[in-house]
Amino acid sequence: MRGLLITFEGTEATGKGVQVQRLIPWLQERGYTVCSLREPGGTPTGEELRHVLKHQPNCEGMDPVTELLIMNASRAELVRKIIRPSLEHGEIVLCDRFYDSTCAYQGYGRGLDLSLVQQVVDAAVGETKPDLTFLLRIPVEVSEERRRRRNATRPFTFDRFEAAEREFFLRVQEGYDEIAAREPERFRVIDGTRTPEEVQAQIRQHLVALMDGGPPQAFKETVLAGVPITIEPLDGSILERCCMCRRPTPCWTQDQLLALCPQCAAVARPIDLPTPEQWHTRERVAMEGEQPLMSSETSGGCPKRCGSAQTSNADDQARLATTAR
Repeated sequence: MRGLLITFEGTEATGKGVQVQRLIPWLQERGYTVCSLREPGGTPTGEELRHVLKHQPNCEGMDPVTELLIMNASRAELVRKIIRPSLEHGEIVLCDRFYDSTCAYQGYGRGLDLSLVQQVVDAAVGETKPDLTFLLRIPVEVSEERRRRRNATRPFTFDRFEAAEREFFLRVQEGYDEIAAREPERFRVIDGTRTPEEVQAQIRQHLVALMDGGPPQAFKETVLAGVPITIEPLDGSILERCCMCRRPTPCWTQDQLLALCPQCAAVARPIDLPTPEQWHTRERVAMEGEQPLMSSETSGGCPKRCGSAQTSNADDQARLATTAR
């Protein structure tokens, strides 16, 4: 079975690399073989070309056409030596940047003729196209601040692209927006200003839909409080059991990072949901055997109709008060 090519795009400091690294163990735990790559680079030849493109001070004044050709020379090597063989072996290939970066950076950013850019890209990749592309979008001001903080903690390394003026990145972002608008079936635009956990949750949901054989489902950038998302627990979250009825569940509310089973989520109101601090207290009370929250004698079952017994909010508040004392 052919594998999947998943690409990650965006301007500088959008968090693409972080999301790729978070995704690798999640996919491996599900039995997938993962190949993680970056552009430019990914092969011995590509890494040498990457240094020329990004970090060689003597190449600071490189002509945009030269940049276009070197970038795609690296890409041609990557596609033929790594990507295509990995896909043929059924692997999931995660690539931090691919040819959309060239269209955005060299086409829109450098101002090269888009038809020329497309011809060179086509020569490099042929029929190798991404199955799904995540565009992590952040305002240019956020990108600049993130780069400033990042560079303050690292030894100085010259980077031709990060040295570009703000107007260049505004053109690049405009290019990405236009590219994504032309291919809405392939692109998923995600708000990169959200927390890494929230961004990862959205990425995983799209991948679950794709790997299950269905079309990737659009995910609203603005998620209302209390909307359940089917996802695996993330570090630092309280996601093992439903915060209403304490049944094990993979569903959670994004605003509070609390688990909420589908039945409860269908009718729960924000006022019904405990804070994370309250939920930690409730779970500790239950684990220590001090008046467990689940009552087998409750005849009415879960007041949220999820089919499981649950005590009332009043009972919970009383236990919280007792614990606080």
